[in-house]
Amino acid sequence: MMPFARFLQLVADIRGRWKGLTEHLPYYVVEGANWSIDLDGLYVAREIKSRYGLECRVITKHKELRYLHRQVIHFGSLHLLVGRGSYVHASNRVVVTIFHGQEEDPAFRQSIGVLRQNGSLLSRVVVPSRAMEERVKRWGVPERVVVRIPVGVDLDLFAPPSEGQRRLIRQKLGIPEDRIVIGSFQKDGVGWTEGLEPKWIKGPDIFLGVIERLIHKLPLFVLLTGPARGYVLQGLKRLGVAHRHLLVDRYAAMASCYHALDIYLITSREEGGPKGLLESMATAVPVVSTKVGMAQDLIEDGGNGFLCEVEDVKRLADRISELAKDPAIRRRFAENGLAAVRKCDFKEVGRLHYERVYSPLLESLA
Repeated sequence: MMPFARFLQLVADIRGRWKGLTEHLPYYVVEGANWSIDLDGLYVAREIKSRYGLECRVITKHKELRYLHRQVIHFGSLHLLVGRGSYVHASNRVVVTIFHGQEEDPAFRQSIGVLRQNGSLLSRVVVPSRAMEERVKRWGVPERVVVRIPVGVDLDLFAPPSEGQRRLIRQKLGIPEDRIVIGSFQKDGVGWTEGLEPKWIKGPDIFLGVIERLIHKLPLFVLLTGPARGYVLQGLKRLGVAHRHLLVDRYAAMASCYHALDIYLITSREEGGPKGLLESMATAVPVVSTKVGMAQDLIEDGGNGFLCEVEDVKRLADRISELAKDPAIRRRFAENGLAAVRKCDFKEVGRLHYERVYSPLLESLA
């Protein structure tokens, strides 16, 4: 006699096969950690439903994948494909987004190996930047399946503040009006607790090095958001720099955090976006960044932001000092940055996912 659990699996499999004959949909696989990848999936699904009337299902449970047949399955990151790709039936069209990664990083080599082994099975590989596009092609991904689509930002949510809004949020946070407020909104510690062990690719040591160079030149205030910031918090306390760390539980509340800033600082060694770059530009906050991810695509050095070599602490500090002392440059960067980021609006990002990824793959299943 067949065990009941096995019977349920068989029913689910038959259901999935039947559905694959009658209905084809995109499925966006996310982490379920309420972090950036989850937001990307939810926004893309919302825009596709709104514009095209097509349901794009966002899922987290890998067991659901094994019962899908003849569908488009989009893994929101490469590590999700590495962890769950074995559950996917060969009749599906498989898509993966790869935000960042380097062969020199030992932690990423396994993922690259999986990508090389399964590259011929992937129907699309989505990358956010020119740098990542070049890398995946070098790793052996066929050029015909590579699609560059930027990381998205909600331009309805992230918008420039009025002067009154700016003053109000700074008062609420207890920030003196004469301070130069530098922002860093990310997760740069290992794990999801205190984050005392630094995540080196995010450059928290570089961030502290820049702040240390500036403490005797500018009246600084550092505003942090995001989990696992313990390493940076300890460093700021050691340096005696005025700061505040906010744990924002609602994504919609992030916009007001940017409204308090004068400058946003990115010191990463490796990035996909980052999101902070797009959200800063959208809220008219000038950006100083290392040459990583989409910063290299969006920032015109000296035109709408400043770009510096990775680990160049002196150059990063000098650029912040220059911005802090010249309101005219800050205004120019804010205006030009806002114009540059419009192409990253989630409405456009959703359209690109539909037209360049989902629509052709769904047609191939019909």
